[in-house]
Amino acid sequence: LQHELDKLMGRLQRWYNGYYIGNSGIKIYNPWSVAKFFNNLTTSGDLNAQPYWLQTGDSLALSEYLTPRFKRLESQLTELISGREIEVEIDERTNLSNLNNPYNDSAFWGLLLHAGYLSARSVHRSIDTLAICKVLIPNYEVAGAYIRLIKNYQQDHLLAASDPSLENYKAMLMALRSGNIDKFAVSMQTYMEQAVSFHDIPNKAGHSSGSEIKQEPEKIREQVYHAFMLGT
Repeated sequence: LQHELDKLMGRLQRWYNGYYIGNSGIKIYNPWSVAKFFNNLTTSGDLNAQPYWLQTGDSLALSEYLTPRFKRLESQLTELISGREIEVEIDERTNLSNLNNPYNDSAFWGLLLHAGYLSARSVHRSIDTLAICKVLIPNYEVAGAYIRLIKNYQQDHLLAASDPSLENYKAMLMALRSGNIDKFAVSMQTYMEQAVSFHDIPNKAGHSSGSEIKQEPEKIREQVYHAFMLGT
C-alpha cells in the first residue's frame, strides 16, 4: 500500500507541483489540478494524470504573442522544454501595449510567469518594475502546453512557406471585410489561379438519363465558385 501511495505522490508532484514561492525554495501544487485529479479518482477510479488546468482555457493569446518572437526566443524555449532553467528579465507590470511590441521580451516572459506557464526559482530586483529571474517550466502539465504551442507555430510557419496562395487568401478576406471590392476581385482571381485545379472546373457538364449520359453544350460550370464563396 505504501508503495502505491509513493507512486501516486510522485505522479502528482511531476504533473502538478513546481510553483516556487519567492526565493524561499518552497514549491506549491496547482490546487485546481489536484482537486480535479482526486475528484476524477473518486468518481471513476482513474489514476492517470491529465492536464486539467490547461483544459480551462486555450493558448490562442499566447500563440499570438509568441509568433513574432519565436525565432529570437527559440533557443531559450528549447532550454525550457529540455527541463533546464534560464535567466530572463521580467516586467512585473506587463500590459497589452507592452505585449503588442514584438521586441519587448520582458513583457512576454512576464505574461508567461503571471499566467502560470513559468515558475520563478529566484528573483532579483533590477530597476523600477523589472526583475532578473531564473525561471523554468513548473511541471509536466505545463510542459505539454509549450510543446503544443511550438508544434502549432511550426505547422503554421511551414504551411505559409509552402503555400503561396495562403497570403493572397488572407488579403482577399481582408479586402472583402473592408469593402474593397476591386482588390477583392483581383485577389480572388489570383487565388483561383493558384489554388483551384482545372479538374475542379470541367469544360463539359453531363447529366444522366437512364443508362445514357447526355452531354450539354460546352460551358464552364459554376458550382466550384458557389462552394468556394459559401465556404469563405
